[in-house]
Amino acid sequence: MKENINYVLLTDSTASLVDDSPRNWSAKKKRNVLILISATGIIGSIGNLSFNPAILMVREDLNTTETLVNTAVASYLYVNGIAPLFWASYSDLQGTRRKVFLFNAFLIILTSIGCAFANNIYWLIVFRMLQSFSVSAVQCLSVGTLTDIYNTTERGNAIGVFYLGFFIGLVIGPPIGGFLTQYISWRSLFWFIAIFATIRLFLIFIFLPETYNKSSTTNSSQSVFNPLAPILLLRHANVTLVILYWIWIISIHYVVNILIPTKFHLIYGAATSEIGLIFLAPGAGLVLGSFAGGRVSDFLLKRNIKKRDGSYYPELRLHGAWWGASLIPLCYFCFGWFIEYEVFIVYPVVAMFIGAFVSQIATNSCETYLIDSYPKSSASIVALSNVCKCIVAPSMLIAASPIDHSVGTGLTFSILILVNLFTLCLLILVYFKGKEWREKERS
Repeated sequence: MKENINYVLLTDSTASLVDDSPRNWSAKKKRNVLILISATGIIGSIGNLSFNPAILMVREDLNTTETLVNTAVASYLYVNGIAPLFWASYSDLQGTRRKVFLFNAFLIILTSIGCAFANNIYWLIVFRMLQSFSVSAVQCLSVGTLTDIYNTTERGNAIGVFYLGFFIGLVIGPPIGGFLTQYISWRSLFWFIAIFATIRLFLIFIFLPETYNKSSTTNSSQSVFNPLAPILLLRHANVTLVILYWIWIISIHYVVNILIPTKFHLIYGAATSEIGLIFLAPGAGLVLGSFAGGRVSDFLLKRNIKKRDGSYYPELRLHGAWWGASLIPLCYFCFGWFIEYEVFIVYPVVAMFIGAFVSQIATNSCETYLIDSYPKSSASIVALSNVCKCIVAPSMLIAASPIDHSVGTGLTFSILILVNLFTLCLLILVYFKGKEWREKERS
């Protein structure tokens, strides 16, 4: 039994033996960093969805085609998935979070101004891709920073609080984009992002200390810059299987989002503004789930450590995922068949809200488990998940409508849930075998 605690607390607590380790900072100092990271992390999500309401206005103003405008959207998502590989590898190689944060913030300002001045769709696509490249650093660097300063039993709540800010950006992004586009112009949206990014730059410069501690977080195996280094984490079976579960949950969310406008308009007669309000249901679920998920994850982890007389190994973190993971299939199965049978609108909206809430409960524990297992590669873990999401989720978007037209919404979500149950079995396998796999790798 004592072997387990020795294994874990070495990866996290070795840093605690060093006086200047960020994990030895006061609770107040850690909290201030967390609040700053969470509040300024909103830009990581607001830069994406805030553009969607402006699509029609951009098309008219730049006298372009629907295909090219959609290319501006798709290229942003693609770069946003791939670029974190660069940021994670660069941050680890340079041994700094703060300097990379400052460089990234400066790039967001420049690229947003470039978008605002774009005089044709081709320049807009270029600057949107550059903006996506700079914005993509926010998530992986933020999680890496929180891993630097928080110990294992505190980390779930900290990551949950960070994603609280991230998901608030997803919720408020479309209304902000729609308001600015309708009452000023679509270019004002990018000026808004540039101003926000400028404020963020000053806040980081003044208040964010360096958190990177080479004695505890440096991946010593990386001596040269290699943006593909995070992909090597897939050689670990537990990383691969957990990410498969994680990205399938995200894929289900993508399918829900792509079907909401059409289904709620055709079945319930919802107007565009009403559809925007319907999107608040899953958005609110993600926000509340992010807040609750970290607390639940840390609480259950501490309880299970206590049950085992202080013995700990990373798989105990997955206890926080089980009840959320068990409700996800039920919520989205119900959502699909509620839409299929055109029941009262409240039922599918509630199903979306609960589904998003429990999904965030489950995925918080999954992400934190991977970080607990490989704390030296926390930024790379997030970067890797984004790459996998970039590959799988857009494919689901392409396939969703044809499948829905062929077999109906009920069967579409039944198929999604069957795959979800399969990936849940993979997660259960990691819980029982993850420790054994890791010990074989170490030997």
